[in-house]
Amino acid sequence: MATHPHAVLLLGVPRGGTTWVGTVLGTTAGARYVHEPDGTHEPFAFAAKLDLLHHPMLEPDDRCEPYERLWRGAFAGGVPSGSIADHIARRVFKRMTGDDKMRARQDGVRTVRTRIALATAQPLRGDDAAIRHAVVKTVNGAFAAEWIARRGADHVGVISRHPLNVVASWRDFGWNPPQGVMYAAIRDRARQAWQIDLPTADASALQRAAAMATALAFELETVRRQNPEWIAISHEDLCSDPGDRFPKIASALGLEWNDTATTKLAESNRPGSGYATNRVAANEVDRWRERLAPAEIDEIVDVAARFPADLGWLERLA
Repeated sequence: MATHPHAVLLLGVPRGGTTWVGTVLGTTAGARYVHEPDGTHEPFAFAAKLDLLHHPMLEPDDRCEPYERLWRGAFAGGVPSGSIADHIARRVFKRMTGDDKMRARQDGVRTVRTRIALATAQPLRGDDAAIRHAVVKTVNGAFAAEWIARRGADHVGVISRHPLNVVASWRDFGWNPPQGVMYAAIRDRARQAWQIDLPTADASALQRAAAMATALAFELETVRRQNPEWIAISHEDLCSDPGDRFPKIASALGLEWNDTATTKLAESNRPGSGYATNRVAANEVDRWRERLAPAEIDEIVDVAARFPADLGWLERLA
């Protein structure tokens, strides 16, 4: 295997269709899909982000060696190290509770399980198979997008989805919007970068979800426009004609469409629910219209409309 495969970075927001896009593109010729190396399922991500926010806020030239090791391994192929230490870390990490993780991150309190997981966690590494492309996806990288891209991405794709669809999905999944340090950091960034006031921490869950989803998406769109070589990928456009749009996106990202990808795309275009990536694509474009009540739509739009309109943002809320 080449030491450094061609690396494709896919950026998006949670429940923004990123897994669907990543898994399909990960079946193109010579490609391997790397699912959220910075996600909550990876013990090394927990260790590398212990002193960072869940959505890290990093400038391109900032130094953060553990987080750099995380992304070097992901772009190299993104497979578990397979070492004894890694096996131990993964077993222990699965047994850690949400309280274990929260206390370690917020209060510096480390249980026995936490200490073992931190001591044994190993970064991902290159794939032993003969892969030519690593398709790496994250939904946690909006506020560090350029930082991550500079750590080894050859092509970058930014996946957008209608904000009302995103918030509706969060609500349906029962996801609690952020509070505490993460939400305070997003409110500070909104004030400093965009001169807007987002709802306070005691606002309704729907308002905070709208603030979080819109801030992540707006940040990604802003950075994408500052990097014109990055590829814009509209979830709605893909859903409207996946058979035509997916091969074009693959080509733009330096990937080679093949029969396997065609089959994977066809298999995904069927009814599904929950975390499964299969959906009838044509039904996804305007699903928010049937999932949200008029009052909920007004509440979300009130928050999203606070963001600057110069990126055509408000047009997406129509």
